[in-house]
Amino acid sequence: MDYLLAEVENLRGKIVFVLAGYRKPMESFFAHNPGLPSRFPIEMTFEDYSDGQLLEILQGQIKKRWDGAISVEGGMDGLFLRVASRRVGRGRGKEGFGNARAMENALARMEKRQAKRLRQERKNGRSGDDLQFNREDVIGPEPAVTLRNSQSWKQLEGMIGLKKVKQEVKFSLNRAFVGSPGTGKTTAAQLYGQVLADLGLLSNGEVVVKTPADFVGSALGQSEATTKGILAATVGKVPDPYWIAVVDIIVAEVQNVPGEDRCVILLGYERQMERMFRNVNPGLSRRFAADSPFVFEDFDDEELLQMLGLKLRASGFAATDLGWTPEESFCGAGEG
Repeated sequence: MDYLLAEVENLRGKIVFVLAGYRKPMESFFAHNPGLPSRFPIEMTFEDYSDGQLLEILQGQIKKRWDGAISVEGGMDGLFLRVASRRVGRGRGKEGFGNARAMENALARMEKRQAKRLRQERKNGRSGDDLQFNREDVIGPEPAVTLRNSQSWKQLEGMIGLKKVKQEVKFSLNRAFVGSPGTGKTTAAQLYGQVLADLGLLSNGEVVVKTPADFVGSALGQSEATTKGILAATVGKVPDPYWIAVVDIIVAEVQNVPGEDRCVILLGYERQMERMFRNVNPGLSRRFAADSPFVFEDFDDEELLQMLGLKLRASGFAATDLGWTPEESFCGAGEG
């Protein structure tokens, strides 16, 4: 840093030094040395592009990539490209929003969907047009169609039990999963993330599982820094000031708005989770729809029997008819 400052001063009028970066990191960078602002007195702020500008960027990228030869259903100024641009624009104002780069990523997803569609069409004996983007290529398939084809959703539906979860599931970012240990919360959370990615609500369905110990630092201040680096979390009760700091950071960082491209799921026991939502930062309840969590009920006897059968078969074992007799019937037979 000292060398940079000296060179800026020594080469004044000979070389132009330009520092470029994101606002917050640049503010931290300038705060390190009081001599920096005086050496770099001119600040130029580049605002995020508007939806209309993002649409123009996308149109330009498409024309450049295919030299104007490709067509888009609805036209280059049509509804579907406007929807795609608005979706990208939802990330505006957030740290790391990529603007033109985000549109490049959106175009890459369009190409990926088109390639998948063309492969399927040709497998079915139809000749697809490489030089056309249709509606599904641009904005993705209808949610109902996506769910029918989602392997993760099929796995979630195929899980034993979870009656309430399957009946009441509404896909949105940031939810609370509550229930006793061993009721499938973590497994369901992993599948839930993949389904959100299939629906286009997330760009990556990878699920990062964290326990409460991962959040808490050994001193006040460390917890905040640790929490900011974690994108998905499992949070239990809040027993001390360290946890209050963690929850405050989660509330500040998780806004639960379209385009956030991050889903945080809180997993825990029902009573402890209710207590946490009631007693800590009131914004937490709004972020995670605390009034309508996914409730994982305890398994009944029949469901436990199904699980036992699956585990036995997976281990290469089988049970006799007597082994499958319900406990009360078996006891009754013994008494007779």
